[in-house]
Amino acid sequence: MEEARSRGRRTRRTGLVVALAVVVAAAAGTTLWLVTAPEDQSAATPATDASPTPGSDAATSATPSAATSPSRDPEIVAAEEEVLEVYRAWWDAQVEAYAKGSSADTALRDYSVDKGRAWVEEQLIRLSQQNIVYTGEPSINPVVDAIDLTDTPHRATITDCIDVTNWIPEYKDTGEPVDLANQAERFVLVSHMSIYNGSWVVDTAEPDRDRAC
Repeated sequence: MEEARSRGRRTRRTGLVVALAVVVAAAAGTTLWLVTAPEDQSAATPATDASPTPGSDAATSATPSAATSPSRDPEIVAAEEEVLEVYRAWWDAQVEAYAKGSSADTALRDYSVDKGRAWVEEQLIRLSQQNIVYTGEPSINPVVDAIDLTDTPHRATITDCIDVTNWIPEYKDTGEPVDLANQAERFVLVSHMSIYNGSWVVDTAEPDRDRAC
C-alpha cells in the first residue's frame, strides 16, 4: 500500500514536470520532444495485464471443464437406494431361513410377496425334506436395471450376480457337506420389485440360466 502511494506521488510529480515543460516550451517556441522521460521508468510504464488472452493456452488451462453428465433426478436416486436396501434385507432373511431350514421367525414375509416369497419357500421345503441347511453366506452384487415411479404401483428390476462359493450346504444332523457336483457357484438372478402396502417388496425372482457372471 505504501509503495502504491509512493508511486502515485512520483507520478503526480512527473506529470507536473511535464506540464510545466509544456508551458515553458510553448512560451519559448521550442519543440516538445525536448521534454525528458520521467526519472522513474516503472511509473511511466503501463502495467502488463497478467490475465490470459481468450483462446490462448493459458486461458484454456485456467478454465475448468464443464460437467458433461447431467445430474440425476433425486427422487429416482432415493428410490433406487430404498430398493437396494430392501433387496439386501430380503437376502439377509433368506440366509437366516436357509441356516435353520425354515422361514419361521424370519423377516422373509416383510420383504417378499407372491412368487418372490414362494421361490424361497419351495426351496426350503425341498431342503428340509433332505435335512439340509446352509452355513456361511452368499456374495451378492445387485444393480437396479430399471425403475418406474410413474406406474402404480411403482416397479423396479434388479439384476444380481450371486456367488455361493462360501454358502455351504450341509446335513443338519451330522454337519457333513453336501456334494452338489452340478451346482453352479455363480449365477444371475433377476428380481422384480413393486410397492406393496406402502413399501418395496420382491414379488418375483428367477435365475437367468442363459447368462453368466
